Amino acid sequence: MRIIGMILTLSGLIWGIIAFKMPTTVKIDDKYFELLTDSPSPEIHNLALSNKRNTHLQASAVLAVIGSLFWGFGSIQRSSSLPSIGTKECPFCVELVKVEAKFCKHCGKEIPEAKPKSEPKEMYSGDLDSLHYAAWSGNWERVNGLLREGADVNQTNKKGKTALDLARMRNDQQVIDLLISKGATG
Repeated sequence: MRIIGMILTLSGLIWGIIAFKMPTTVKIDDKYFELLTDSPSPEIHNLALSNKRNTHLQASAVLAVIGSLFWGFGSIQRSSSLPSIGTKECPFCVELVKVEAKFCKHCGKEIPEAKPKSEPKEMYSGDLDSLHYAAWSGNWERVNGLLREGADVNQTNKKGKTALDLARMRNDQQVIDLLISKGATG
């Protein structure tokens, strides 16, 4: 990105120099003028040529500014304080420590063990199988894959809810349409 910025900036500057040297006057061939003043044919300012030069100057300026932005933002180094694989943040001082660390090397406090993420089943109206979970999550691809693998589209959970019921609770029209097209009822 930095190199592209350099190229755009230099192109804009060169274009601007060339545009700045564009002529904006024209010579007129007026024999009467020469007879009256004893000077060569005059040059007059041409508005069309001036407008053309202004357009080129503006375009070159925009190109140079965009190039400068690319150049500048391309030079920014990514922060080394971003979490990387094998590290996590201390919940007390927010410094990075190894995943397996028991104590923070920065603040000295004990790091609590990470609890495995569990699915909030109470939110889904009873125990779920994969189809119910995918329908509730709005994961169209997963629902479609499970149905292609032979999942029962009308299976109910412990509370009697089908995947279609859960998709309707979420107002997920894509999943609703898919379930109905595969024979879901209710």
